[in-house]
Amino acid sequence: MVLGSVADLLTDDIFLEKILGNYPQPSIDIEQWLRNNYGDSLEEAFAAKTILEGLDREAPLMTRQEQLEVKEDIAYSLKLYDLHGR
Repeated sequence: MVLGSVADLLTDDIFLEKILGNYPQPSIDIEQWLRNNYGDSLEEAFAAKTILEGLDREAPLMTRQEQLEVKEDIAYSLKLYDLHGR
């Protein structure tokens, strides 16, 4: 599977739904979960971590509109990050 950049993954509906659908319970360590699920791809691991950090782990299931808002917030943050250099 050919992977795009982190920014591409963060704007990919299928990737976002995969992360939200497999999101661990609050008691599970995110870092370990990322290593277990995305250890072979730094791009996917970073994108997944960015998405998860953008969510409130204690929040109830989000509506589709809320998922889109999270995705837009993350994409905006990445644009700011790119504008100000790495």
